Amino acid sequence: MPIDVVGGTSVRSLMMLAGLILSLYAMSKLGDPLAGAWACSSIRGSEQSSHACAAEPGLELKPDHTYTWGRETGTWQYREGLLWFSRLRATSRLSPDGKLITEFDRGGTHYVLTFYKWR
Repeated sequence: MPIDVVGGTSVRSLMMLAGLILSLYAMSKLGDPLAGAWACSSIRGSEQSSHACAAEPGLELKPDHTYTWGRETGTWQYREGLLWFSRLRATSRLSPDGKLITEFDRGGTHYVLTFYKWR
C-alpha cells in the first residue's frame, strides 16, 4: 500500500516511530546502570575505625530491581539520587567516582560502607 504523503507528515511520523522503537530497543539492552555485582571496599563504623571489608558479602542489584546482600533479599529502587532498599534501613548514593556509598545505623553506631562495581 502506498504511503500517503501530505507535506511530508507521514514520512516524518514513520521516521519518528522508527527512532522511538530503536531507542526503546537500545534502552532494553543497556539495562539499569546500577544493576550488577558490587563488592565492599571499605567499612567505617565510627570516627576512629575504618577497615577493609573482604569478609562483607557482596551486594547484587538485579535488573528486575531485586537485590541480594548476604542472606538479605528484597527489592530496590533508585530515585532522586538515592538507592532505597525494601528490607533494609539503609540508603546509598553514587559518588562522583562511581562508588556506591551505603549508610545505616545499627546498635547505636553509624556505618558507612563503600562498594565498587565489579561486574
